[in-house]
Amino acid sequence: MGTTYCNLTASPAQAKAESLRQAMIGMIDGPGSVDPATGRTAYAYAHPLFWAPFVLVGD
Repeated sequence: MGTTYCNLTASPAQAKAESLRQAMIGMIDGPGSVDPATGRTAYAYAHPLFWAPFVLVGD
């Protein structure tokens, strides 16, 4: 949700739903959680468990 509000602050004319969509896509396409000891991805945020529960209600 923090990324959604950062997107809204950066582009006030952008629709709120589009800001949320961009935040979701960022989580899906992002690197996920990287293990600092090995440098390998521990798990990815692409799974809907991380991004699907968020919805935009109202305008």
